[in-house]
Amino acid sequence: MADPPVPTTQPRSADTVRGTQIGVHTNAEILARKLGYRILGESAFLSRDLYDLAVAHHLDAVALETAFDTIHPPNLFVIQRGLSELDQATVVRDSRSLLHPAHTGEAADFLAIVQRLVEREIARRNPPTG
Repeated sequence: MADPPVPTTQPRSADTVRGTQIGVHTNAEILARKLGYRILGESAFLSRDLYDLAVAHHLDAVALETAFDTIHPPNLFVIQRGLSELDQATVVRDSRSLLHPAHTGEAADFLAIVQRLVEREIARRNPPTG
């Protein structure tokens, strides 16, 4: 099976593990794939993906912005619409639960956090005129 197209310009970082240099997907690449392939492409809103996006907002905002930059503006509205049709309890019930999340605030409210992030990204790309 072929790898899907790479959404970011720098999908891998050169890391060394036990003396061997390997390419590890960057945070931006992982987040872009969650947004583009799973959420947008498959309409799969998994708790772990939404949690990762919510946590990235605090821990790696640059990677999150890079990931959002891979999504065309009209598709942000598609994601926003999909998120608006969900509730946190349903997402948790319908996907694997988060096991011992390190960031309990984000784990308790990941859907609302990601909804705000998408709204902020839409506003960043479409600033109000007037």
